[in-house]
Amino acid sequence: MTGVALSVSDVSRRIGQRDIVEHVSFAVVNGELMVLVGPSGCGKSTLLRIIAGLDNGATGTITVGSSQFGEAL
Repeated sequence: MTGVALSVSDVSRRIGQRDIVEHVSFAVVNGELMVLVGPSGCGKSTLLRIIAGLDNGATGTITVGSSQFGEAL
């Protein structure tokens, strides 16, 4: 099975004057394993919360399978 399972395009999240996640883009194809790594406080959990729809106020586009979630996530 081929195709993009998850696409994250230019996703950003700002709280007050602080950029938490800034212009993140990547794609994961079916059957591929992807890992987010980085130091504490760099936005890994926030990005996952945005993808899951648990955090509001983000900008960018997230596509899961054929369902797209647009600008004002």
